[in-house]
Amino acid sequence: MSLDQLFFYSAIVGGTLFLIQLVLLFVGGGGGVDLDTDLGGGDASHAAADASFKVLSLQGITTFVMMFGLVGMAMRIDEQAAPLASLAVAVAAGAGSTWVIGRIFFYFTRLQSTGNLDMKTAVGATGQVYLTVGPEKAGKVTITVGNRSLTLDAIVETGETLTTGTPIRVARVISDTTVSIEKN
Repeated sequence: MSLDQLFFYSAIVGGTLFLIQLVLLFVGGGGGVDLDTDLGGGDASHAAADASFKVLSLQGITTFVMMFGLVGMAMRIDEQAAPLASLAVAVAAGAGSTWVIGRIFFYFTRLQSTGNLDMKTAVGATGQVYLTVGPEKAGKVTITVGNRSLTLDAIVETGETLTTGTPIRVARVISDTTVSIEKN
């Protein structure tokens, strides 16, 4: 097989796989196509390791093969470059595009967050009574915790009744949905 044929077949195979992945992505079937390869046998819960091995995913390999073929063909046909120069530039283009794909996946993993709120941080948070809270009657309060406005069930342990609009402070977290409050 000649170098020109290698470039041509690489471009055809890589481009076809790329188009199939693109179509599956748009119709919602792209989730099961990714074949991640974890050569280290590491723990998948480590986002940094997971992102670095995305380079060896089907997207990374497809990108390398497609760019290798396209750039190699362009070098041979358009630029009339020597075989060794075409091969070097094609490998560099494939490796560069695969590196870019790896960086994209890395930055995507940095955008992830659990969205969970640690309710322990609610102690000391301030807000106001939403529904009257009494010694024998649980009510509701609105507080701000970590730039989030929360409406939670509340009790008061001091024996006083706090009416709607009364400024309060969270004294203790009882559960994820209930806090003990005091007048602020």
